[in-house]
Amino acid sequence: MFKITIIIPLSIHHELNDETFESILNQSIGFENLQIIFVYQKLDEYLIDLSENYENIISIKIKDYDIFNGHLYNIGMKHASSNFLMFLKPEEILMDDACELLYNGIINKDIDFISGISKIDENKSLDNELSLFKNFNMGDKLFKKSFITNNNIMFSNDSFDSELSFFINVYSSSKNFKILNKILVKSNSKNPVFSKKMIKGLLDTYYEMFYITQNRDNSHIFNNILLFDNLNYFLTLCSTNKLSADDLLELFIYSKPLFDLYYQNNDFESNNKSPLFDFIFQGKYEDAIYHIFGENTPMQKDILVATLCDQYTYNSFKFECHLFKLNPNNWLNQLKIKKPDLFLFTTSNNENADLYEIIKYCNDFNIPTIVWENKKTDLSKEIFLSFDYIFSCYKESVQYYQNKNHENVNYLMFATQPMLFNPLNKNHKLINKNSKDEKISRTIKTIKREFDVYRTNSLKTNRTTIHYNQKSNLEKKEDIIGELEDCPLLTNENLCNHEIFELMSLNKLIFADYSDLLEDLFGNNIYYFNKDNIDFTKIEMDEIKNKNLHNVLKNHTYTNRFRQILDTINFKYIPYIKHVTLFYNLNNLIELESIYNHFHSIEYPFKQMIIITTEDKLYLPNTILKSQLNDLELFENDYFVFADVNLDSDFVWEAILHSSYISHDVGFKEDIEKKFIFDKTEDKSNIIFNGTQYNHIISENINDYDIYCFNNFQVKVSVIIPVYNVENYLEECLESVINQTLKDIEIICVNDGSTDSSLDILKRYMEIDSRIKIITQLNKGLGDARNTGLAIAKGKYIYFIDSDDVVEIIGLKEMYQQCEFKELDMLKFNLMTFDDETGEKKALYQRVKPAFLQELGDVVFDYKTIGSDVYTLSPNMQSSFFNREAVKNIRFPEKLIFEDNLYLIEALFNSKRVYYYDKFLANKRERFNSITTSTGKNFPDVIEIRNLIVDLAKKYDFYEEYKFTIYSRKYMFIKLLFLQTSDYYKKNFFEKIKEDCINKKEEYENEGIFDILDEKSIKIFNAGLNSKNYEEFEELIRNAR
Repeated sequence: MFKITIIIPLSIHHELNDETFESILNQSIGFENLQIIFVYQKLDEYLIDLSENYENIISIKIKDYDIFNGHLYNIGMKHASSNFLMFLKPEEILMDDACELLYNGIINKDIDFISGISKIDENKSLDNELSLFKNFNMGDKLFKKSFITNNNIMFSNDSFDSELSFFINVYSSSKNFKILNKILVKSNSKNPVFSKKMIKGLLDTYYEMFYITQNRDNSHIFNNILLFDNLNYFLTLCSTNKLSADDLLELFIYSKPLFDLYYQNNDFESNNKSPLFDFIFQGKYEDAIYHIFGENTPMQKDILVATLCDQYTYNSFKFECHLFKLNPNNWLNQLKIKKPDLFLFTTSNNENADLYEIIKYCNDFNIPTIVWENKKTDLSKEIFLSFDYIFSCYKESVQYYQNKNHENVNYLMFATQPMLFNPLNKNHKLINKNSKDEKISRTIKTIKREFDVYRTNSLKTNRTTIHYNQKSNLEKKEDIIGELEDCPLLTNENLCNHEIFELMSLNKLIFADYSDLLEDLFGNNIYYFNKDNIDFTKIEMDEIKNKNLHNVLKNHTYTNRFRQILDTINFKYIPYIKHVTLFYNLNNLIELESIYNHFHSIEYPFKQMIIITTEDKLYLPNTILKSQLNDLELFENDYFVFADVNLDSDFVWEAILHSSYISHDVGFKEDIEKKFIFDKTEDKSNIIFNGTQYNHIISENINDYDIYCFNNFQVKVSVIIPVYNVENYLEECLESVINQTLKDIEIICVNDGSTDSSLDILKRYMEIDSRIKIITQLNKGLGDARNTGLAIAKGKYIYFIDSDDVVEIIGLKEMYQQCEFKELDMLKFNLMTFDDETGEKKALYQRVKPAFLQELGDVVFDYKTIGSDVYTLSPNMQSSFFNREAVKNIRFPEKLIFEDNLYLIEALFNSKRVYYYDKFLANKRERFNSITTSTGKNFPDVIEIRNLIVDLAKKYDFYEEYKFTIYSRKYMFIKLLFLQTSDYYKKNFFEKIKEDCINKKEEYENEGIFDILDEKSIKIFNAGLNSKNYEEFEELIRNAR
């Protein structure tokens, strides 16, 4: 049997280093005692020869393309036959005695792994975390295979530097390890070129390291030892690789939670960190980009561009930069005097000019030359090959230039210019109606004929015999006719043109012939004549138009296109970013948490928070006294809003998008009743103002301020879905929610620090369904995730569903209708469970309907009516539906399981009208590895939950009469859960029980609890109080009757 297995990953980016293999051959432990496993992606005859010539070498070829090393390591582990594992990077070279020293240091020792060091330091002890975590070599470590497999430790399959998170996982799981005071490996690596994707993958690894250490109660390792070096390395990569301004901006936004974490644990005034730390922490992304690019980097709108183009293109780009037209007869003097940064030529230009001479001049003076083929032209395509960069809106042209071996050819679509095309300018004439509209005319005639049939039938019969669905269809047709008569038809011949983007920015519904391009860009938000049926309501049409408007304002403006050009040609510039300051009034400290949660739920990334208080002794970050508002100099206050927690999480971004065509002296407000109109207001709250208006707005005598109103559909139900590592179940849950027959819902998905692909799944579904909102937070547990969703919910009703469960397709509609019809504060209903493996369904409880309803009958009730059953009603959130007004001040306890019990009881105390609907509307998945079906690690939480229920009962004066039920259920659950707990966790559970019994004994005696408790509960209490160990406690409670 081999002594050591060495696993070497060879991705498509790596080849085997000759020195690496030589170092393995020369190991003093004996090459024959080593099993070598190469896992590689691209065909390598050398590796095949090695495996054929050496019995102890295995070469494994995998088919997957461009994957990370972690996946390769994991495959190698499955083929390892020795008891000890070494993971060797292909650039690492072993010292001759490395394997022997490591093997002798771990064999027959009570340690999980052994490591060398990266740098000898005579002044420091080796057996400490600092020396260990300053060394992220892989080849100088040896791991017991049994330790790795027993703890189910794997490399991350989708992280760029998965070795980092693997080692953190190893350390967090290890009880004993050893460090040798010896350098055992050296590296022969070259500095690779890092792309944005690779750097983002590295950040994902950092986040994974944080989650691992936090979940293993070792967060200090990451926060205090690793984080500073990791962030420094990240910033070094940002500074030394060729990244565009947009690349850097995306990376800075993505990394900001890590910088926030750093400042939570470290001194803001530290002298040994880069200025980039402060810039990113404070959201000064422009300053960070400026610091990297250098002091001569221009702002985006200050870039000077010479152009030969038509008037339409000029009007499209003139708002994005300093654009000037060249005179074909005087271009040379213009270029000499103005010295532009770029030269842009478009094929829509209709003026004759000597392009070859202009290009030659630009080349001589290092002015990049760009051609955009935005119109078919008689000019020879050969001349375009002389430009430095070619862009075309025709994909066949892109292919043509690439075939001509031009190195810089790119696809560039048309866009819209919101300054010219926006919802306020709906009468803008885009296309002259002609024969292209025959399909629309034909459709209008067909619909009108259907209309006449309905009317004729309704005259012949009593109107009441016309079904509701027919009336609904009738109303739909009227709305659609209006849209059809107002819109031109886009055919395949003009899909490459600008009309589609401009129609959308005018907030028009789009009718077009189907094409793959349109479906890729806009999905189902276009009506396709040759594919779709006309069947949508006015509300649905408005929603589609608003989706398209948001899409083009965010992704398809000439700001986007100009930045695409700049990024493609690697032109360094500082992007124009609109910063928003959110002011919150803090009346008492109880509001602080909801304010923080709301601020973090705001989807706009360029934001800062300022809390206004009247308490001069309240020392909190970003806090000012109300009296200081008049003197406040706001940092980069492009826009500001006096917000409360009711401000919609996506409204800030929406307002900033629309600000591109609205005057600075107009505010923005979301209004359900109004759509794209100007109005007046004296109210300041939840209105976004331009920073130039700050002094005027804070003055006390403001009146009749101009605002621009947005329309948004009224949310009937807020569905809150906490998400944590449920990639195998999440899609089924989301499908059940988005396909509900009740459409007027919002779907709030709180990603609670998932480390699997759950977030990617959420993002994919958000692109499909605009009702989905994603909030990402560090892992805080189910209760906190639900609270985060509650903080931003705006529906009339609230429904919680876990991310592995399924709601019946008519579920939300029936819940909503029951509550509306009966004017309820809370609805309870039946819950079905289904086995994750077999799919078998059964009712959650043997007796589905609560017993107290047998006496009360089918009535609306409150907590006083049902008495002690307040404490026995099923606490499952999946079978509960709440009126938001009734539960708006209730929150789940955080970092505890069984939190449903407490929430439901307090919700009952706050509900005047409750009804039990005897119908199955949701399905709860039963799976082995869920938080409440685990082996009992968190079961001790039941003690704190039950004690909190006591406090709650006292608070609402519902305690004295029901003490027996409250306390007997406490000890019933303690017994039940303890007997379900695995032996590994019983010791801890017992210690918590004993501690609680000791703390509560005197209180129970004083309140006479032992006088009213049943004998079984008293036996359980005494067993907890007097048992010396968990084995004795278990024996006593098993016999408690």
